Amino acid sequence: MGSRRKSTGGNRDDQFEPEDESSGQRVNRMIYLGMVHPGTFAPWDGLEATVPNAAPLWVIGNRYSSTSLSFSDTNQYRTEEDDDEDDEDSDEEEEKYEDDMLNIMRAQVNAERKMRKLMRINKRKDEEEWKSSNYKLTSLKGKGDAELIRLLFVVASEPFTDERLTKEEWEERKSSTPYQSLPILSRCRKQWGETGAIVRMLARKLLLMGVLNDEHLIVEATYERLRRLQSKNSRAISWVINGEKNKEKLEWAQSQLLHVILPPALKEWDQLIQKTRGPFIAASGMTMADLAIVDFLDQCSSHLMIDTLMSDYMAVIDLITVIKNNPSVRKYSDDRHED
Repeated sequence: MGSRRKSTGGNRDDQFEPEDESSGQRVNRMIYLGMVHPGTFAPWDGLEATVPNAAPLWVIGNRYSSTSLSFSDTNQYRTEEDDDEDDEDSDEEEEKYEDDMLNIMRAQVNAERKMRKLMRINKRKDEEEWKSSNYKLTSLKGKGDAELIRLLFVVASEPFTDERLTKEEWEERKSSTPYQSLPILSRCRKQWGETGAIVRMLARKLLLMGVLNDEHLIVEATYERLRRLQSKNSRAISWVINGEKNKEKLEWAQSQLLHVILPPALKEWDQLIQKTRGPFIAASGMTMADLAIVDFLDQCSSHLMIDTLMSDYMAVIDLITVIKNNPSVRKYSDDRHED
């Protein structure tokens, strides 16, 4: 099949007049090729009927709609009759397309500006509210897991509200709290749970993680190993701290702590402190690991005589003495006893 290109001038797209080589007759119908692209094959009866063995035409089946900003299916051929109507509206459609796009762009820019302004306003409001409020620690009465969090606040002189619930009060609130467990840290209508996560976050914020990266790792590792020890021996530790009423169980738990659980832990802590020449695990000063060790030993000693065991670990004894003589800790301890 041969074809002769016909120039139409102006802004009209190129058109083709297919020619039947066998008869020398031209096909008077022309097809408008706005865009040629591999796609769904759409046969043209006139071309196929007139020109045998004609190459198939492939066209794009989607046309962009400037008003709706979406693609709509057309799947139609453009003939010479259709071109006349399109030519009359081409300039108007092009202008409308540009206007629509500009309007959409303006709307998007304005929306983004409003969103950024709203975000800045909300950020300032949150910052002001955060500065004007304090942390609130919610836990059951007694020391428990929340005591270490209290010590972090006390040592850092960070004001906080200490809310202690009865078991009945906790059961009423339990379903509306994160993870349905205590303690809970809250501020500005936000709540956070899990003791380990709270302790680590506060230690970083209150600068109780050491100064150097090496100290950060040692402090984190010491605290993590203590938590693992507590989890692995939770039954014996719980019976000793809470004072198990069953005498046989309590004696078994005390024996476990004195002869199995505490000796290797005390030895490890003593060696860490000696490496820094004391009195803390980190050479830069007191950290959450020191407070965690002292709190753990203090709670265990409520129903356990550990003085004889501690005599072999003088560095740990010095650590306990220094922390308990800290002015803030001593004041907190005195106030707690008065309550």
